[in-house]
Amino acid sequence: GGIYIGVETDITANGDLQITGVGGYGNEKLDGISIVDSNIRSKGDIALWGTSGYGKFVNDSYGLYLNKTDVTAENIYFTGLASDQNKNSKSELLDGIHLNNSRVIANGSFDVFGQTGTSQNMKNSAGFYVNGSLLKAGSMALVGIPGDYFFSDRLGLNQMDLT
Repeated sequence: GGIYIGVETDITANGDLQITGVGGYGNEKLDGISIVDSNIRSKGDIALWGTSGYGKFVNDSYGLYLNKTDVTAENIYFTGLASDQNKNSKSELLDGIHLNNSRVIANGSFDVFGQTGTSQNMKNSAGFYVNGSLLKAGSMALVGIPGDYFFSDRLGLNQMDLT
């Protein structure tokens, strides 16, 4: 995968925090960003942008994967894209964003855009998948779409521009 933040990692930023990751080539576990059993905090904004890897028969690969992770900030922006390089394969578990047993708390806004991968026979995949998690914010925009239907530029989501 692209970026892996492992067990019991604490990341704290006094300003904005942006993490971008892209998975590689292979068959599975090609997450763009994978964060497990960790804490990520910022006094500013947090933006996580992940794109999964690609291959002929890809399974169990997510753009952005969080498991048992707490994310806290003023505003939080998640973008997760499962690879669109798998059109001819029989793939599954290609969620754009996959949140499991995690907590996301934003004082302001929490914006999510997730897109599945594209495959002729894809199954068990969601643009935005959430299970056993707490999502809390002043306002939320949660968007999940299937692959080959990319229209994020027309959504008008308040995506953070960090330089």
